[in-house]
Amino acid sequence: MPTPRDVLTPDALAGAAEPLSDDVIRPHRAVAVADSVAQGGGITVGILAGQDVFTVTGMPAKLDAQLRGLGAGFLPTCLAQPYIDTGRLVVKRTERAAGHARPSSASTVGRCAPGARSSGPHSASPP
Repeated sequence: MPTPRDVLTPDALAGAAEPLSDDVIRPHRAVAVADSVAQGGGITVGILAGQDVFTVTGMPAKLDAQLRGLGAGFLPTCLAQPYIDTGRLVVKRTERAAGHARPSSASTVGRCAPGARSSGPHSASPP
């Protein structure tokens, strides 16, 4: 079962040796759900400094973007698991310690059920 420090990767990362370092992940686009905070600056988590970000409006768009191979990002396991099972998403471990892995806003928004686990950045691998 993927954990927050696991990454489900875009095509270029699918074949990379594990565990993936930040330096290996950084050149690949992240897919993130826009922060919908009404006041204040909002938060950005799970994005590496210098990483390209493709921002989407919600979890369905995030899942779709990642399945299309447009980038990687955190998704609740309950959304990702069917695609992991069919090989459309690939799980990769990262070097980042669990205490330093921060779930993206996408993994804390739109949970499938109370207590649903999030898994690391996800994206599509070749079908």
